[in-house]
Amino acid sequence: MKIKHLSFFILLFLLGACTQTSVEKKPYIVINLAENIDKTANNTTLNDFYKIERVIPLHTSDSFLLSNVSFIEVEVDEFIFNDRNAVYYVNKKSGKLRSMLNKKGKGPGEYIGIDGVTLDNQDNLLIYDINARKLLKYSPNGDFMSHLSGDSIGPIKVLSNGSYIVNHTPLSGSEYSLSIYDKSWNLIRRNISRDNTTDFAMINFDNLAKHNGAYYFKQAFGDTIYNVTQKADIPYLVLDKGKYKMPVEIATSLEKLDKEGSGYIQRDSYRLASNYMFLTYYYDNKDYYDIWDFEKEQLIYRGILDYKARKGIKGIPLLINGVQVDVWPSFALGDYLYCDLEAHEAMKFMPSVSEEDNPVIIELKLNRDNSGM
Repeated sequence: MKIKHLSFFILLFLLGACTQTSVEKKPYIVINLAENIDKTANNTTLNDFYKIERVIPLHTSDSFLLSNVSFIEVEVDEFIFNDRNAVYYVNKKSGKLRSMLNKKGKGPGEYIGIDGVTLDNQDNLLIYDINARKLLKYSPNGDFMSHLSGDSIGPIKVLSNGSYIVNHTPLSGSEYSLSIYDKSWNLIRRNISRDNTTDFAMINFDNLAKHNGAYYFKQAFGDTIYNVTQKADIPYLVLDKGKYKMPVEIATSLEKLDKEGSGYIQRDSYRLASNYMFLTYYYDNKDYYDIWDFEKEQLIYRGILDYKARKGIKGIPLLINGVQVDVWPSFALGDYLYCDLEAHEAMKFMPSVSEEDNPVIIELKLNRDNSGM
């Protein structure tokens, strides 16, 4: 009789354990912006959980002059940047230009402008030109190799197995968001969910982000971030905007957007780094700069720039040589974070920089001892 009772309690324990596991396991992460929209969480600096590894002034010359920094990749010894005109390979230690690719023009093997660029698995450059509706391929030495044309072409990323993710921008007129091709450019699948929203009022040419070797995608007015694989798009994280989610009828009307849009969360963009989400958005005539521990679904920092009051902070404070500057990440790779600082800001702690110089790159590494904030 005792054995029967014991078996009964063991069964109850196992059922309870199974029930608890099923309750705790969630299909995706939820960042609740609506419940936290009025909260403040800004008593910290980026130094509290990242340490400065290097400060790298980018060498300035007539052939290497950047108005802003757009990262393509960070290699062991070099940065790879681009602007609308060219791709730049820059030595990480010296900040000097090693080489550049500039094929701007209207002839064979040339592009009108760069609207998206990535590296394939052989370090070839894949450049998207929206005006010519072309994807051009160049060798690491800058030699033109081939191109694809058509409305189905867009900014792309390359999966580890060599297959391609193509991001179809709203200007392409496509009814789908992404297409997946194999390495021979045979179509595998398309029709990533659009979240029943539209991208009319804001167009981001490249909504694909890389994090820990995987790719993630979010529509400009969507709330779901998908992990994109060759086989499926898997909901990974949802931005819960609640009553602050913009109605489609406002998002699709520039007149209504101008009059009523400030009452809703809009223009949201994100960057994933380690277990942090660096999230920016516009609400109530203010720019918000949030940092969330997305594994804990917890807001850990918020900076607000108030345009009407002309006060606030653009990003998060960072102390360099005892001087405070405001930064926001431009690129993330594993435990490393990269911020670019305009020359006039860098002059506050680096007298050797002049106002006309290229931006300064700050390399930071996650301090895992303090990463819990």
